[in-house]
Amino acid sequence: MKSLRGMSSTSLNLTAALVNFVLVAYIGFLLFAHYLSQAELQKASLAQLSQDSEKRATAVSYFYSERKNDLRGLEKSRAISIFFENKALGMSMEYGLRASLLGISQAFERLLQEKTLGGDGVYSRVVFVDILGEVLVDCYLDQSELDDISDWQPFLTPAQKDPAILVKDFHGALHVLATIPYFFKGEYAGQILAWIRPQTVYDHLIRVDGSLSRRVVFTIASDGRRLLRREADPSMQFSYLPNFAELETGRIHDIDVKDRTGRRERILVSIVSIEDTPFRLVSLFPSAEVFGTTAPWKLPLSMGVLSLFILGGMAYAWKTNSRNLMLRANLEATAKSKQEVEEKNQQLLKEIAERKRAEAALAESEERYRRFFEEDLSGAFIIDREGNIVACNPAFAEIFGFPSVAAAKQANAKDVYTDLRKRQIFLEMLKAEKKLINHESEYRRIDGTIIHTTENVIGTFDRDGELIEIKGFIVDNTERRRLEGQLRQSQKMEAIGTLAGGIAHDFNNILTAIIGNAEMALYKVPEDDRVRHNLEQVMKAGNRARDLVRQILTFSRQSEHVRKPLNMSLIVKEALKLLRASLPTTIEIRQDIRAESAMVNADPTQIHQVLMNLCANASYAMRAQGGVLKVSLHSVDAHSCPRIRNLELPDGPCVELMVSDTGTGMDPGTMERMFDPFFTTKGPGEGTGMGLAMVHGTVKSHGGAIIVDSEPGKGSSFRLYFPVVRGSAVDEPQANIQLPRGRDLGRILLVDDEDIILTTGQQMLEYLGYEVVIKKSAPEALKAFQLQPDQFSLVITDQTMPKMTGAELAREMLRIRPEMPIILCTGFSEVMDQEMAKSIGIREFVMKPFVFSELADLAKKVLNGDLNDRGQTANS
Repeated sequence: MKSLRGMSSTSLNLTAALVNFVLVAYIGFLLFAHYLSQAELQKASLAQLSQDSEKRATAVSYFYSERKNDLRGLEKSRAISIFFENKALGMSMEYGLRASLLGISQAFERLLQEKTLGGDGVYSRVVFVDILGEVLVDCYLDQSELDDISDWQPFLTPAQKDPAILVKDFHGALHVLATIPYFFKGEYAGQILAWIRPQTVYDHLIRVDGSLSRRVVFTIASDGRRLLRREADPSMQFSYLPNFAELETGRIHDIDVKDRTGRRERILVSIVSIEDTPFRLVSLFPSAEVFGTTAPWKLPLSMGVLSLFILGGMAYAWKTNSRNLMLRANLEATAKSKQEVEEKNQQLLKEIAERKRAEAALAESEERYRRFFEEDLSGAFIIDREGNIVACNPAFAEIFGFPSVAAAKQANAKDVYTDLRKRQIFLEMLKAEKKLINHESEYRRIDGTIIHTTENVIGTFDRDGELIEIKGFIVDNTERRRLEGQLRQSQKMEAIGTLAGGIAHDFNNILTAIIGNAEMALYKVPEDDRVRHNLEQVMKAGNRARDLVRQILTFSRQSEHVRKPLNMSLIVKEALKLLRASLPTTIEIRQDIRAESAMVNADPTQIHQVLMNLCANASYAMRAQGGVLKVSLHSVDAHSCPRIRNLELPDGPCVELMVSDTGTGMDPGTMERMFDPFFTTKGPGEGTGMGLAMVHGTVKSHGGAIIVDSEPGKGSSFRLYFPVVRGSAVDEPQANIQLPRGRDLGRILLVDDEDIILTTGQQMLEYLGYEVVIKKSAPEALKAFQLQPDQFSLVITDQTMPKMTGAELAREMLRIRPEMPIILCTGFSEVMDQEMAKSIGIREFVMKPFVFSELADLAKKVLNGDLNDRGQTANS
C-alpha cells in the first residue's frame, strides 16, 4: 500500500512539475509575442503618421492646383480679351480701354470675394501687369500688400505657358503667389499675379489640434524657411532645431533636441514633398507619443512578477477547485443545453422581426417612388414602341397641355411632334446610343403652341435589339430659350454701340466743317443767285447726316438728350394727325388712348421718332392689301402684370404704347435680327435698316422694354413699356436766334485740333464781327492765354485733343482768370457731359455738329450774360 501510495505521489509531483513547466513556457511565449506586438504597433504608428503627412501634402497640392485652375479661368476671361481687342482697334483710355479695365477689375474682385476656404478668403490681392511691367489692374483686400513690389519685371514669364506657384521674400516675410502669362492671339501680352494667403492654407489644411497632441505640421520653402503662425513655431518650444531643407524627403528622422529648459528630448521629423509646388510638408512630433514613456527593461520584470503571481494563483485554484470538477461539468452541460434552447428561440424571434421590417421597408419604398414619380417637377414618362403613353406624371401632362394624366395616357406621342420625321430620327439615335442625355427637341402642345424641351431618356431593348419601351424625363425650356435670345440681342447691341461711339467724334467734326462752310457761303450768296439753291441742298444733306449720327448714338445709348416730364397721350395724338395725311386710304387707323394723364420722363423728339418709325413699318407691311393700324396707350403695373414681370422694368406703374398691324408679319429668322442696325427686308432705296434699331436704343435709354409678337400672315404687334413719373409737363421753349452783326463784338480764342474747323469757325465768327485767334493745340492756347489773359472775351474749345483735353485747358484758364467765359464743344465724349462741365466752371457745353450761326448766337448770350437757368445744351 505504501509503495502504491508513493508511486501515486511521485506521479502527482511529476504531473505538477510538467504543468508548471508548460505554464512557464506559455508565459515566456506571451512575453515574446508581446514584444513582437509592441514592435508591430510602433511600426504601424509610424506608417500612420507617414500616411497622414502624405494625405495633408496631397490636400495642399490639390489646393494649389485649384489656384492654378482659378488663374486659367481668369486667363480665359472675356473682359481681358475685350481690353486687348479694343487696344488693337486703337482705342485710347478715354474711349474704351478704361471700361474694359473696369470689367477686368470686376472679374478680379469676384475672385477675391468668392474663393474661400472654411469661410476665410483664399486671395488677398490680384494684379494684371502688361509686357512693359506696368500695372493695369490692381485689386486687393489687404492695404499692407501694396508696398511689397517696386519692380514687376522679374514676374514676367513670356516663355512659360502654364500657371506656376512662386514663393517671394518681401520685407523679410514669405509670400505665396500664383502667376500665369496671358497671350493675346498667340503673342505674350502680360502677366496675372494672385497673392495666396499662407495663413488660410495653414489654418484649414495643415494645422493640427494642439489640445490632442504636441505634434506640429507646417510647410517650408526650398531654403528651409517655415510658413506658419508665430505662436505655433517649434522654435518657441526647442532651443535647437535642424535645417529641415537638408533632411531627406520621404522618410522619418529620429533627432535629439533640447527644449527651452535644457532638458533633452527625442523628436521624430517627417519630410514630404508637395507635388507641383516649391514647398515640402514637415511633421514634427515627440517620440514618446509613438513609443511610449515606459523603459524597455521594466516590461520583462513586471511580466515575470505577474507570471509568479499567476502560477501561485493557478496552483491554489487547482487545489481548491479539483474537488468540484465533476459537479461543475454537470452544471455546465445543463446550462449549455438550456442556452441552446434560448438561442434558438431568440433566432426565431429575430427572423420574424426582420421579415416585418423588410415588408414595411418595401411598402415605404413603393410609396416614396410613387410620390417621387408623381411630384417630380420635370415630366416623367414611359412610352412603348408604338408611341402609346404607358405612364406619366402630372408635370408631363402640364408640359403638353393635357388636362390630366388620364387624358395624356389616352394620347399618342406621335401627336405632339411637329414633324414625324423628327420622331424617326429620334428613335434611330436612341437605338444607336441606347440613351440620350440633354437631348433638345421641339414639340407642339395640344393647343398648337410650339415648345422647346430638354430630355434625358433611356431605351429598353429585347435580345434582338428591338426597342420595347422608352423611359425618361423632359423639361420645358421655352422661356429659357426666349431669355437667351434677349441676352444675345443685348450683347449685340452693346458691341455695335461701342463702335458707334468710337466713330461719332471724327464724323461729327467732318459734319461741322461741311455745315459751317455751307452756312457761311449762304450768307455771302445773294438771294437770287442759282448757287444758293445748291448750297441749301448741301445744308439739307448735312442736316440729314446729322440726324443719322443722332440715330446711331441713340441706338448705342450714348447721345445726350434733354428729358423732362412728358404727357405721352399728347405726343401720340400729334403723331397720328401727321400720319393720317401720309397713309393710303386702304389703311384704317384705330386709336385707343386711355392713359390721358400718364407722365414719363422722356425726350419728346425721340418718342415722336419712335412712334413714326413703328407706324411707317406697319404701313409698309400693309401696302399691298391694306389693313388696320391700331395704336393704343394704356396704364399697367410692372409687378402685377405677368407678361412684363420678368422684363428689366422698375416696380410700379408703367405706360404701355402698342402699335399693331394686320400686315404680312415676320418669320422667326426676321424677328431674331429685326433690331440689328442696317438689317432690312425692304428693297434697295426703300429703307436703311436703322428704324427698329433706333426704336430699340431709344426705349432702352429711357429705362423701358419692348415685347414683339408676330406671325407670318397674321401681322405684328409692338408693345413699348415706359416707367411712369410724377410731375407736370414742361413746355418746349421757342427758338429765337438773332445773329450778332457789327464791329468789335469781342475777341474769341478758338481751339480745335482740326484745321478745317478752325478755318471755318474763324471765317464765320470774323464775318459776324468778332476778332478770332485760333490755336490747333491746347498747350499753345494755354500759353497764349497765360501771356494775355485779359485780352480775350471768350474761349471756345474742343474737348477731345491730344496732350490736353478741353476740360483740362478750361481748368487751367479758370485758375488764372476765374470769371473767364468758356464754351466747350465735343463730337462725342464718354467722360464729359453738361453737368460735369458746369461743375468745372464752363459756361456752356455744345455737342457737334453745330451750326455756326447758333454758336455765334450762344457766344453773344454768354458775353452779354443773357443765359437762362435751364442749363440746356446748345445742340444743332
